[in-house]
Amino acid sequence: RQLQETLTPEYAVFGLDHPLVAPEAVLQPRKQDVYELMQEALLALAAATPAQIEALDMGCGSGALALLIATTWREKELAVWATDILPEALATTRLNVDRLVARGEIAAGIVRVTDGGDLYAPVGDRRFDLVAFNPPWANAPARTRLEVARYDWQQRTVLRFLAETPAHLSVSGHLLLFYSDNAGERVVASLHAHASDAGLRLQRAWSRRIRVARKWEYIYL
Repeated sequence: RQLQETLTPEYAVFGLDHPLVAPEAVLQPRKQDVYELMQEALLALAAATPAQIEALDMGCGSGALALLIATTWREKELAVWATDILPEALATTRLNVDRLVARGEIAAGIVRVTDGGDLYAPVGDRRFDLVAFNPPWANAPARTRLEVARYDWQQRTVLRFLAETPAHLSVSGHLLLFYSDNAGERVVASLHAHASDAGLRLQRAWSRRIRVARKWEYIYL
């Protein structure tokens, strides 16, 4: 009921023809640079991925990344899974999927929302050709449910994610991981080191300088 009562604001998302809804309890898709970089990466990877794709939007929030994958790769035979640890995020993703299906932007059944849970737990042993994750960037303890999507103290969530990812990628699978340097260059360097230790290889990096709350920072994909 709370979600339904707070759906008046709509958010245009780069790459989608129709806006999304995102109540106060869910991280709103405001940073359009994230979606521009995501679409650029998807277009660059299109030829290197098979015609039949299983993709995963980890920490789906409003469902923006899952829907962007579904629309950018609409020529492929797609199954895009979306999962999150917060039930309110899963509910919001379902609402946005239904909205875009009703408007004909994606076909019904392309985006499949899980029952939710911690990281890969909801998808079991399933492997994916593409995993996309826009993780919490700020190095601080989460004090509220909404801050779970923003704060990751000592990188605990993203480091667990990196350790678990190789077991969930297909042989030629790709990981698209967003991050920001607002926690410092050492944090970004640590992320690269842990990814390498997990057996992941950096194939390409995209970056953009953006302004957030009166200061500039770089985001990386």
